Amino acid sequence: MEKEQWMSDVLRDVGMLPAQDLAEAILALAQKVAGGSIPDDMTVITARLGKTVN
Repeated sequence: MEKEQWMSDVLRDVGMLPAQDLAEAILALAQKVAGGSIPDDMTVITARLGKTVN
C-alpha cells in the first residue's frame, strides 16, 4: 500500500460503515502502514457528510 494513497483508498471503500468501526479500521491501517508501531499519540475523528434533499 502506497504511503500517500492508503487513506484515500480507505475512504473510497468504506461504504456505510458505522463511525466507530471506521475509526477503528483507520487506526489499525495507520498502525500497519507505520510498520506495526505507533511512534506518537494518534486520534481518529469520523463524521459522515450527506446531502439533504429539499
